[in-house]
Amino acid sequence: MLLEELQRLSDENNLLQPYRDKYHAVDKQLAKLEEKLQTKRSVEIVSGSCIAIGGALIGFALSSQSSPSSLPFGICGGVLLLGGIVAKAIKL
Repeated sequence: MLLEELQRLSDENNLLQPYRDKYHAVDKQLAKLEEKLQTKRSVEIVSGSCIAIGGALIGFALSSQSSPSSLPFGICGGVLLLGGIVAKAIKL
């Protein structure tokens, strides 16, 4: 009786072995894809932040054109804005 049970469990184990191997392969693939997604989220956050801050700096520079110190703000804003757009374009 124990030998029959041992044989049955051995057969069941052999039957389920391919599923275990497939599970581990898919689990590795899932981990890789999740890491890629995390990287894309980071790039999206950085590019969005650059665009927002760059736009704010350009707006500040345009609103205070009478001040001679507004030019560096405008230049920095333009660089950040272009950097954010380029980062978003490269990601795509």
